[in-house]
Amino acid sequence: GYVYSDNAEHVAMHAWAEVWLNERWQSFDITNNTRSLNQHLRLATGLDYLDACPVRGTRLGGGGEIMLTNAEVREHSQQAQQQ
Repeated sequence: GYVYSDNAEHVAMHAWAEVWLNERWQSFDITNNTRSLNQHLRLATGLDYLDACPVRGTRLGGGGEIMLTNAEVREHSQQAQQQ
């Protein structure tokens, strides 16, 4: 997934862990030593990287490669959501 940062240069794929604790799922961002709250955007779930990786496959031959991603997140009010 992605994690929101005020630093626009800090945009990259990111992973965090979720555990079943106190009768609900709770998220923990070990990389940033914090609870995962509203700044995390989940794109996939899995038990490990291979379960949730964005691209997986085999390629024959040489040449370069690049993967570009884009995510746009907009904040909206609760009132607008209810209408």
